[in-house]
Amino acid sequence: MLDEAWRQQADAIPAHCTDTVAELALHCSNVWKRFAEDLGRRRLTDTPPAPFPQAASGSRPAA
Repeated sequence: MLDEAWRQQADAIPAHCTDTVAELALHCSNVWKRFAEDLGRRRLTDTPPAPFPQAASGSRPAA
């Protein structure tokens, strides 16, 4: 089913736009790949984030 949906999307691209759309898709895939690699590295090296500091009871945050 997924392959069919992608084929329909590809078929909807006008012929005069296919090179541009293909170039854009490759660029986006490279950006997402770098993003995923960065997240993977961070997952291996980061410690869990510190809890968000809570305001003292009865006090209001500064405006």
